[in-house]
Amino acid sequence: MYFAKNYFMKFSIFSFVLLSIIVAAGCSKSSTKSDINLTSGLIAYYPFNGNANDVSGNNLNGTINGGVTFFNDVTGKANSAVTFDGSTGYIIISDPSGKFQTNSVSVSFLANLVSITNREAFVENINFNDATGLMYGVGSSATDNGKLEFAVPSNTLNCSGYISNSSDLTTSTNDFTPNKWYSVVGVFSDSLQQFFVNGSLNASLKRNFSSLNQCS
Repeated sequence: MYFAKNYFMKFSIFSFVLLSIIVAAGCSKSSTKSDINLTSGLIAYYPFNGNANDVSGNNLNGTINGGVTFFNDVTGKANSAVTFDGSTGYIIISDPSGKFQTNSVSVSFLANLVSITNREAFVENINFNDATGLMYGVGSSATDNGKLEFAVPSNTLNCSGYISNSSDLTTSTNDFTPNKWYSVVGVFSDSLQQFFVNGSLNASLKRNFSSLNQCS
């Protein structure tokens, strides 16, 4: 798992959805808010309270590299969000036990973009050693400045870099403006790939496979 550049971010990781940056491995549909359990299926949660530690209990702590500093979060609380310099800064997470290897996923975070002109990966699940396992990511669009994309590969062949096939992307319909906080959620479950912005469904794509594909 990899986080980068050129924005402020809070984050957590589950099997299906949540705030900050969250990545999760699946969830069940619920008709009432009282039925929602944000810890069910939780893989990792990164509140960025002055460090890149996972507080989910799974100990998937991040390693900070390059130009990464801590900043005020959306409420103004100091050292409660992380900022990347857009050049050298990133956070990488080792997953030796394969907790991120799930059939479905939700990625949720708050982000404040400094720039919308460069293509950046906000959150990307990729094996840099041999490109095996799962791959998916949320990043800024390569073709539409100001838009974000949630990418899930359709097969095992496109597993060596950031996903660029347009048929694998759910792209936000609205533009993101700099210096403004947004809630972003990407969900893949039961063949449905969805992208939520500020709590509302922004883009949706029906896929011809029901589980995340394993790169090989």
